[in-house]
Amino acid sequence: MTQAAVAFLRGVNLGPRNKVPQRALAERLAEATGAPVRHHLQSGNLVVAAPTPELASVIRELIDDDTGLDIPVVVRTAAELADLLEACPWPGEDPRRVHLSMWDDEHDRGAAGAMTAADWSGDEIAFAGRNAWMRYATGFHRAKLGNHVVERRLGVTATARNADTIRAVLELTAQIRL
Repeated sequence: MTQAAVAFLRGVNLGPRNKVPQRALAERLAEATGAPVRHHLQSGNLVVAAPTPELASVIRELIDDDTGLDIPVVVRTAAELADLLEACPWPGEDPRRVHLSMWDDEHDRGAAGAMTAADWSGDEIAFAGRNAWMRYATGFHRAKLGNHVVERRLGVTATARNADTIRAVLELTAQIRL
């Protein structure tokens, strides 16, 4: 049986910019892949029952065709997400203060090491391959550390979700079937 995956869209449906209707996108993606697709919330989380290697490209093309927007997409399999969640260095922390940043490009490992060692005023970061867990001391809205810092320092395009969202989409991967 093929393993489900989650496609995370970067920066959609946040305020008036980058509007991408999730239900319509899920329906179009199901037609394009021939596999069931579900969306979680309106913030760009698509669960695909039978992902293809070019899933991110297919989604980008569908979004561009429908909206004219060029939206970055990061895909992780259910197994990858389960491993990442298991490896979260702050499992008992408030899940709204723990975020996972994900990207697909190669990154500067020296910059990642410097970020891990830096003083983030109580915030923390831990890298796991092409991902980084971030724990915010008080919340991400006032944090010095964030997905934008990951992108700038590592030279990647990344998207982030809180631990609650990662758990929720991982649960959806277990429910979706061919």
